[in-house]
Amino acid sequence: YSFGYDCKRYYNLAAADEKTLVFVSGNYLNFFDVETRQFWFRRSANGKGIGHLAKNPNPEYQHLAVAENGTNPAIIVYAWPSLDIVCLLKGGASRCFTHINYSPDGLLLASQSGEPDFLITIFNWTKRTVLLRTKSNVNEVYRVMFSPEVPGQLTTCGLSHIKFWKMAQTFTGLKLQGELGRFGKTEYCDILGIYPMPNEKVVSGCAWGNMLVWDEGLISVEVCQIGRKKCHDAPIMQFHYDDGDLWSVGLDGHVRVWFYDTIDQSDPPDYDRFVEAEPLFDFYTPGCMFMCIRKVNKEWRDFQFYAQDGNGGLWLIDLNTFIDPKPSVQLYKCHAGKVMDMAACPWGPYLASLGIDGRIQVYNYEKQKMIFRHEYPAKGATLIWLPLEMQPSGDQLIMGFDDGNLRVVLLTIDPSKENVQIKTIQITKPHNKPIVKTELNVSESLLVTAGEDATIFIFFIQLQSMRHAVLLPIGYIPVPGIVTWLMWHPSLNTTVMAGCIHGHFVQVEVPTRPQDYTTITYILKEKPIVQRFTTYKAQIRRDIKLAEIEAMKAEKRERKMVELEKLKADNPGMDIDEELFLEDSDSEEELEPLHIPEVPNRVLWMQISPDNSVWLSMSGYDAGYIYEYFMDQTIEIPSRFLIIYNGDDYAMNNFIYSSDKNYLILAMEDGALRVVKTNPTDWRDLSDYWQLSMHDNFNGFISRMCFSYDETFFFTCGYDGNIFSYRYKPDIEPPEKTPFKCTPVLRSAFEVEDVDGYTNLSLDEFLIKAEQDRIDRIASERRRDYLQKIRVLRERFQNVLKRNDKLMSTQVIPRSRFEIDERISQHLAERFAADLALVKRKLEYNVEKSKVGMVKLKNRFADDLDVFPITVKCVTKQVSVKTERQQKLSSAFSDMLEVIEQKILDDERNRKPPERIQVAQETFKIPERAAKRLEYFLMGLSPSTIEKGLGPKLARFLRKYRQRKERMEERRREWIMFNARKPVKGVNNPDDEAALAEAIETIGNFKLKTAPDYTVPKHLRQSTVKKYKQLLHARLNQYNLRHNLNMSIVKLRDDRVNLIDYLKEMKERLNVIQQEIGEDLIELSPPMPEMLPEDFPETNLDINVKLAEVPQTVQAKIVPVFLKKVAPLSVNVLQFLDS
Repeated sequence: YSFGYDCKRYYNLAAADEKTLVFVSGNYLNFFDVETRQFWFRRSANGKGIGHLAKNPNPEYQHLAVAENGTNPAIIVYAWPSLDIVCLLKGGASRCFTHINYSPDGLLLASQSGEPDFLITIFNWTKRTVLLRTKSNVNEVYRVMFSPEVPGQLTTCGLSHIKFWKMAQTFTGLKLQGELGRFGKTEYCDILGIYPMPNEKVVSGCAWGNMLVWDEGLISVEVCQIGRKKCHDAPIMQFHYDDGDLWSVGLDGHVRVWFYDTIDQSDPPDYDRFVEAEPLFDFYTPGCMFMCIRKVNKEWRDFQFYAQDGNGGLWLIDLNTFIDPKPSVQLYKCHAGKVMDMAACPWGPYLASLGIDGRIQVYNYEKQKMIFRHEYPAKGATLIWLPLEMQPSGDQLIMGFDDGNLRVVLLTIDPSKENVQIKTIQITKPHNKPIVKTELNVSESLLVTAGEDATIFIFFIQLQSMRHAVLLPIGYIPVPGIVTWLMWHPSLNTTVMAGCIHGHFVQVEVPTRPQDYTTITYILKEKPIVQRFTTYKAQIRRDIKLAEIEAMKAEKRERKMVELEKLKADNPGMDIDEELFLEDSDSEEELEPLHIPEVPNRVLWMQISPDNSVWLSMSGYDAGYIYEYFMDQTIEIPSRFLIIYNGDDYAMNNFIYSSDKNYLILAMEDGALRVVKTNPTDWRDLSDYWQLSMHDNFNGFISRMCFSYDETFFFTCGYDGNIFSYRYKPDIEPPEKTPFKCTPVLRSAFEVEDVDGYTNLSLDEFLIKAEQDRIDRIASERRRDYLQKIRVLRERFQNVLKRNDKLMSTQVIPRSRFEIDERISQHLAERFAADLALVKRKLEYNVEKSKVGMVKLKNRFADDLDVFPITVKCVTKQVSVKTERQQKLSSAFSDMLEVIEQKILDDERNRKPPERIQVAQETFKIPERAAKRLEYFLMGLSPSTIEKGLGPKLARFLRKYRQRKERMEERRREWIMFNARKPVKGVNNPDDEAALAEAIETIGNFKLKTAPDYTVPKHLRQSTVKKYKQLLHARLNQYNLRHNLNMSIVKLRDDRVNLIDYLKEMKERLNVIQQEIGEDLIELSPPMPEMLPEDFPETNLDINVKLAEVPQTVQAKIVPVFLKKVAPLSVNVLQFLDS
């Protein structure tokens, strides 16, 4: 029987009919009757797991397709409900399938394979043939789907990709053409939900919960809710389209309905391709994680759906959009994800399981039903049901969680009513990281736990008569790594064996009672014996290969020996070199290098053999062998090894012996159970076995195996969420066990509050904190005593200073005499300077931040003002005048005005007549003279002779000759240019033509504005540029008017200030005069006007540094610290004065 469900697997649900659901659990198909809530099962065909299943949508074909896993697996199409095999489809995968989907008419079947080939295959199942097959992608593909409306169109999606396919008929035949979706500016993400729309667009989900609309391989829009809220708070798993409404099913438990036309007809800008939409309906099932939904029937008005809940179970939900929907009903409950541990009841047909979802579930395995479930605020890890030998009541469990806590609970079961109650009676936290293993020592009443903090913690289980057991902490021992296996030594009662994540295995003897020295910390003094596994599998394979080569060589040598004997018999006189004849002519085979894993593999399990050696089962590359070590051996390699038959590369995750030790059950890596019949004469012989595939072959790590209390049932649980129960019937019936009788506890323990355990301190952290608090309390008391002494010394020192001040000047002791050592004052000054620099550095950021903030505020609100807003009051009347608030003209204003004026000038320049057209001229090319050459009469003379040796007279004649020659050359060029400017006949002067055009336009009759041939004069023509210039000038004039007014008010305030200063000066002179005259001549002066802070509001922005007064409470804290530093100086001074 199966008590679980792989509810975390994508799309693991199919509706065979209106009342029957089908899903995959390991190597079994589970058929669930909705009305009776009963299960029945069918095993996979080849025992290597099931990849996916799908129901044919065509009512004419009541078929159920099941995609198997294994070596070259097949897709089996069953008839429903008879489950007769309709056809067998092969060639779609080499190892496993991830998804299959029928076409809307049910005639084609598309399959998507997994690693390593990732093939998409189209089957015509009616003809048992493969139509098309090609590689889909290089990454994992989660889903393949036919378009419901467009024939021949498919879509696949998966790890960071989406791909669009079309079945196209080419001249070479039918082809499957794929186009990979391009995300563009959108972040790459895994895509789970897809739906091809009737208009050939495709709607998909994304990792952050929005909808993506794809068109021709690109994202056309991204849909979100109003206000840029996500469509869903988790990825969208599935879509459904019905009559213009688009339904989205999310992992957040919401099913939302959208009006698709609003999305399809939207056209957002290219820089922001978001479309905000509001759902028409929102159906929410609290606590649900919808992995997929399946319609109950095909009727249009029926809105009942079956839902796969990723949080553990099956639901019947109502999504009616016409009337109020019915409440959702949970049809089936199970663990959500991995089942971490389980334990059988020691007195009855009950089984308790603990999942990673934090739930504990209790089953009656004889009646095959779950009777109780309870959820804790942490993820479950380990579970122990105390045996009756330790707890006669049989209702006490100890559970470990990933918050580091152990929870001791009472599970009270009433067999008659099957009423179950649970109560937490103790919570203790031995680890500050998740607990990974717990093991019980019944004989010594000890419990050992292991956590991810690389420690093992020992508890003593205090058993009291008529009361429940209590855990008393003993202490912990550090180990080399995270513990992956934990056990008690079978012959050494107080010895713990532990295997670690990086190949270490440890043996340590632990105390059985709390120790006296564990008052400050729980760390124990015991030193463990540590060994480490060294990879040896590569050497084993090399030795096997060498043995095979040697055997082949020996066989070949024997054949040659036979041939040699025959040759000698046939030729008695022939001389034959036997060594050369028997020499091996084949070259030596090159062996592969030894493989050593970069990171050592972890220990999966360990056990103690009858020879007191340690059996190790390793993961990773070293899997498939059992390695034998001794804890006291000095060599690194194992002393012996044992090859697992037909499992050279399969890891063994777990093991358990039957109570009579006749059978050893191994949990294999591929989810299979291997039942080995032990050999009494050779306990290393594991060749007699029988294997059964149960759990998922890829995710079926079997975390725990156990027997029922009477050993008639056997149970396994795994990471695929499944719990299987088996009937255990050995060859030899074991003797009937005397049933234990439960003794109820008279005084039940009190229930404790279960709070958040992630933030609580562990036991060791609590001890360390308590010790630190004690030290801090003692230090605080001593500090208080010293401060009191310093306070007394300060008072004495102040009295001494007062007595010294009252002495005669000749007897006053200078203050320098009170300073016994100037280095003390220097040190205090340096400390003060360092503290002051530290305070400046600490406040530097805040000061700079305040400065920047103030500058920004001034730039925003004050600096842009033309004049700061002020009010000037009259001196004698209640009259005031205020400035006009306006901003300064920005540089952009002056730039715009300059641009406008330049544009107007350019327009006027363009309308002017063209510049004077040059008269057509005859083109003459001025002949170039040859380069200046030396005169013929100077030929033969050197340059130095010509420059200095001709004499003054000849040199003067030569210079005049050359000047005359240059003038003649210049005159020749002028004549050539003058002839070139000679006017051409028949062409008027451009100046005359421009004057004539102006005369025609301006002289003569003036046309009315209403005349059809009226032309607006240039000076009256208007344009938007000229009007905009007028607007700018108007703004400038307005600004100038207000600016002049404001400046006059500012000048008025300055005059008022000068007037008040003058009045104050006159009043002082008047007071002097009034002192010299009689009182009868004195007259009261008018009230003196005063300047108020409101008259200069701009001073509020000035930075004024004020020293804050130190409160007395702060002084009381600072002064004693200072006196504590100068206390030795005060004592020395007092001793000096006393002497």
